[in-house]
Amino acid sequence: MRVAIVGAGPSGLACALTLEKRGICPDIFERSSRTGLHVPMVYLMLELFQRPYRDQLLYLSKLGINLRPLNKISRVIMRSPRRSAEVRGNLGFLVERGQGEKALEVQLAEKLHTKIKFNVEANYRELSSDYDFVVVADGSSRAAAENKVWETTMDAWVKGAVVLGEFNPEEAAIFFDTSYARHGYAFLSNGARKA
Repeated sequence: MRVAIVGAGPSGLACALTLEKRGICPDIFERSSRTGLHVPMVYLMLELFQRPYRDQLLYLSKLGINLRPLNKISRVIMRSPRRSAEVRGNLGFLVERGQGEKALEVQLAEKLHTKIKFNVEANYRELSSDYDFVVVADGSSRAAAENKVWETTMDAWVKGAVVLGEFNPEEAAIFFDTSYARHGYAFLSNGARKA
C-alpha cells in the first residue's frame, strides 16, 4: 500500500509513526525546510474538557507515541474584570511547538524511520493518482473545503508575546475580558521546564 502524507506537523508525523508500526512506510512531504512552526510557542493542553480524551498524552502513549511535555499543570487561575477563581489538580500540560529540541514536532520526527521530503509543495490531487491514500495534514482547511467536508463557523486570531519574570511552571493564568475581546481570552504560562 502506498501512502502519501502532506505536512510534517504533529498530525502528519503521528500518522506516519502509526503507519510505520503497521509496516507501511509513507512518503512525507513538507513545504518548509524543517519540521516545526517557525515561531516557537507554548500550548496549554487542559484536561478540564473531554475532547474526546481527557489526557491526550496518555492516550498517545497507549498508541506507542510517547511525548514529553514541558510541565504538568496543577493550578489554573481564571480572572475576569470582576471575578477570580482557581482550580487545582492534575489539569493538563504545557507543551512546546516549534523547532526547539523539546517541541512536539521535533520529538515526533526523531522517532520516525521514514525520511521527510522537505521543501516540497505537494498537491494532494496530483498525489492521489500515484498513491492509494493521501493524508492531508498541512494545517490548512483548503483541501477539506475543496472536498466539502469543512465548514467555517468562525474566524480566530492568535497573538503572542514573551513576558520575562518569575513564574510557577506548574501554573497557568487565563484572563477573560469581553469588553476588550468579545469572545476571546488570554493565557499566561511558563515555558521553562521545571528543575
